[in-house]
Amino acid sequence: MKIIYAIQTLAFEDLGSFAQTLDDLNYHIQYLQLGIDAVDEALASKHPVILLGGPIGVY
Repeated sequence: MKIIYAIQTLAFEDLGSFAQTLDDLNYHIQYLQLGIDAVDEALASKHPVILLGGPIGVY
């Protein structure tokens, strides 16, 4: 199974309906909370990383 990291800037934000697409593609989603979990290893890994925005988005 492939791994994809989803880094949350807010604990209640998730991948929403996109999570099902990733699941269909056999990705294991590992959520990390920015400022709480160590994200260095995820960023340095060969696995894809998605940075989730807050309610007003990240630009």
